[in-house]
This record gives sequence, structure tokens and C-alpha cells, in this order.
Amino acid sequence: MEAVTIIGKIFAVMSMISLIFGVFSGNMYALSSAALEGAGRAVSLTIELCGGMALWGGIMRVLERVGAVKRFSLLFRPLLKLLFPDAYRKNNGLEEISSTFAANMLGIGNAATPLALRAMKKLEENRISNRIDDGCASDDMVTFSVMNTAPISLLPTTLLTMRAASGSADPFAVIPAVWICSAASCTVAALLCRISNRVFGRKRMIEKARKRKILFIIYNRRKRELQTGVRD
Repeated sequence: MEAVTIIGKIFAVMSMISLIFGVFSGNMYALSSAALEGAGRAVSLTIELCGGMALWGGIMRVLERVGAVKRFSLLFRPLLKLLFPDAYRKNNGLEEISSTFAANMLGIGNAATPLALRAMKKLEENRISNRIDDGCASDDMVTFSVMNTAPISLLPTTLLTMRAASGSADPFAVIPAVWICSAASCTVAALLCRISNRVFGRKRMIEKARKRKILFIIYNRRKRELQTGVRD
């Protein structure tokens, strides 16, 4: 909610600056024409994007119903084992994670959002079963959030739809660049997550061991006091 408020303030400031410059530069007619034309194009683009989202969202649901997502999950099981070891051990959340990755690969971020929420709920169940403190995300949850932000995109349908709607002569010309950039960003994100999990996970283990040692010392001291009746 706070992010929406900030975006609204930024948009309001930009609108005010445009209006002031339009008044002082004598381009109010051009400004009003551009605003009306932009509003009309926004509606047309939204309708075209809705069609693309409905198409690919329906395809994802069909693939999920016929079991293709489960096969996709089995195909990438070694990779998921490396990236999400806790979910792999519990066998809980892998199918949802695979569905999210498949939607992101097809470039349908809107369809991936509800899938990502379902995957995060499964990872939350794993976190609770591991008795991780409330308010702390598990390593799998952090890795999933990062990789869902920087996913591999094989077919950027939203981008292609927008390029086609804008009159591009070759909407598919950007696909090689998208493959290279998305693969590089996803690889770097995965490596950083694994390194961070190793470093900070080890620190958490040391901290837990230290707390257990302190509790063990307190327990033994209290036990000795009850047995002898003498306080240390």
C-alpha cells in the first residue's frame, strides 16, 4: 500500500511539472492532444494485452490440468533440488514453483503472480514445520523471491504483444537479447542466493548452537541448585 502511495505521488509530481512547462512554453494544445491520444492508446493496448494474457493464462491452466506441469517439475527436479533443498526434501511446493517458472519463461507475469502466491504458501508451510522464527523468511523463500524477480524468459509474450501493438516491423527481433539477458540475470541471482544461504545460514547455525549452549548451562545450574539447595 505504501508503494502504491509513493507511485501516486511521483505520477502527480510529473503531471504538475508537465502542466507547468506546457503553460510557460505555450504548448498547452500539444500537451492536451498528447494526453488524450495517450489515454486512447492506453485503452487499446490494455485490450490487446488482456487478449494475450487470457490466451497464455488458459494455456497454462490446460497444461496444469493435463499434468504437463508435473512432468516439467520432474524434468527440472535436479535443478530444483539444488535451488530449493528444503522443498525438495519435503516434496512440498515443487509443482507450484515449476508452474511459476513455466509462466515466467512464457513471459506471462500476470499469470505467474497467483502461481507464485501458491508456491510461497507451500514454502511458508515448510518454514513453519522447520520452526523458523516468525518474521524470518526461509532460504527457499528468499531464493524463490529473487528468482521470480529475475526469471529466464524464453518467449516474452507481453513484450512481443506491446511491440506488435506499437507497430514494430519485427516484434521478434529482441528475442536473442532477451534470452541472453534473462539467462545471465537468473544465473547471477541463483549464485548470489546460494552463496548468501551458505554464509548467513552458517552464521544462524552458530548462533543457534550458542543459544543452546547457554540454555544448557542455565539448565544444569538450576538443576544443581535444586539438588543441593545452594545457589551458585
